Amino acid sequence: MARITLILSMITAVIALLGGFRWLLAEWRQWRNRRRWIAMLCVLSLWAGPAWASTLQVIPGGGGDYTTIQGCISGMAAGDICNVQAGTYTEQLTLTSGTAGNLKTIQCGSVNGCTVQSTSSPVVTIGGADYWVFDDINVTYNGSGSAARGFSGTSLIQTGTISNLTILIESGTGGGFGINVSTSRSLTIDNVVVTITPTSGGYDGMQILLSSNLTITNSIIQGTASESTGFLQDGIVVSGTNILIQDNQLLDGWQYDGHPDGIVVQGDGDDIGNPTDTVEISRNIVKNWTQGIYIDAIHDPITNVKVVNNLMYETSDYRYGGSANKMNCLSLDGENIGGSAAYVLEVEISNNLMECGQIDLLLARLVVGSTIPIQNNIFIGPGFTGAIYSASADTAALGVSANYNYYASADGSPIRWNNTGISLATFSGTYGQDVNRRAATTTVLDLTNIASNDYTPKATSDNIDRGTDLSASFTTDILGNTRTGTWDMGPYEYGAGSPVATPVFTPNTALRLIFHSIEVLAPLAGILWHFRRGLASVAAYLRMSAQLLMALVVVPQLEMAGRRSAFVALTTTSRALALLTRKEKY
Repeated sequence: MARITLILSMITAVIALLGGFRWLLAEWRQWRNRRRWIAMLCVLSLWAGPAWASTLQVIPGGGGDYTTIQGCISGMAAGDICNVQAGTYTEQLTLTSGTAGNLKTIQCGSVNGCTVQSTSSPVVTIGGADYWVFDDINVTYNGSGSAARGFSGTSLIQTGTISNLTILIESGTGGGFGINVSTSRSLTIDNVVVTITPTSGGYDGMQILLSSNLTITNSIIQGTASESTGFLQDGIVVSGTNILIQDNQLLDGWQYDGHPDGIVVQGDGDDIGNPTDTVEISRNIVKNWTQGIYIDAIHDPITNVKVVNNLMYETSDYRYGGSANKMNCLSLDGENIGGSAAYVLEVEISNNLMECGQIDLLLARLVVGSTIPIQNNIFIGPGFTGAIYSASADTAALGVSANYNYYASADGSPIRWNNTGISLATFSGTYGQDVNRRAATTTVLDLTNIASNDYTPKATSDNIDRGTDLSASFTTDILGNTRTGTWDMGPYEYGAGSPVATPVFTPNTALRLIFHSIEVLAPLAGILWHFRRGLASVAAYLRMSAQLLMALVVVPQLEMAGRRSAFVALTTTSRALALLTRKEKY
């Protein structure tokens, strides 16, 4: 299909070139108005940048520009696209840098899928490469080494995108990562599925430290749900500034020796020395870890963190060290590297649902100056006096406050406050906390099916309209629907509308074909429309559009959204300039 599109584009371009040459010759002979020449130069100069980018074809059997993906990466220039034919490629890749505004894009060009695999680690080296996109090419490590890695970057990455693919760590003997990045300043990870299946060692889904402007969205990290064969250790581990972790699923961390955590935010800060700050963890599903979400200072304070609209729970079959009921849903720890209370934490905890067998919310080693508001959450029956668990001597003085939370099927003393188990009545009456709470059995709470971990509300659910408005901080629920009226407790807003569609993990070749068809047919439609008005109108339209038709030779290369937007903008601009600089009406 790519060859057919290219041939059609080249034929159209030749016609356009001939027509454009005749037009330029005629205009040169009659040129009287300098404004025309200036306008034409402006339009042609706008095309100069993107017109020279190339789409390079990777076809392993020959007939393309390259037979290997690495050959294409090594040969491509800034702004080029490596279009990979379907198949499985056994090789290691090392990405190279594009430039700002001219990314290097490596992508699968087939609906049948592309995979790069290697028994050596890492499969894809991204460290030190800037301004690139790696899209829709699956990555598999299937070796027996002790440091398995899908993507690895040990030096600074300025800008990069990993999207629409799977990463499989199939085997290994020691440990490793799906994605491991030591330092980055603008990294986007979207619609990526990381699967960990080795039968020994301990493996993290993603570890991205010393980062800034990091986005991890619409992704899945999953391990094997077995105490004997599950070796997923941590799901996502990050530190840095301006971090968004949203709409992900973290599933089944069963690696016993590694104390597996679903999402970890550390106080290591970014690569220029700023402490970890401005982090949003929202709309995630976190299931079966020793700690679902773990905010751990370690080296420096952690500030401006939002933990909102998340669903954290432990299933009845989860085991840790042979024991059930071992998960802490959400843990906040102000510790230093020596294990002592040391650093300030600023964390908003709102509209989450937590059902964990040990502790729902653990507050550990806090210091004065911390700010931890706890609002609109649903805590479901933890078994260790731990809907909220704090062993600090004076918890309120450390900046912790609670209100508008729901306690479902909790025991008589669901709060451990100042290292003492207390009732909800004492919590509000003596300590002035959670005076607008709601407490009842799970039967009264009446969510769809708590036993099967379906926590969506229905018309009779008791958490509806029980919360407080937090729209100054955020406005949506776990499905992305806007919260309206009196807010509900928990991550779902009942009756807020249909769920926001989750991006579908599919190849994008069909979309490219649609765009190419539109780009080729639109000028032809214009010619037919003007033909109805006479040959003079057609001639004027062709004169006006010649420079645009010439660009069709590179239409198959305009794959990136930014360039397609530029194509549309320049089409409109050139037509306007042509109308302004021509005297005849048509």
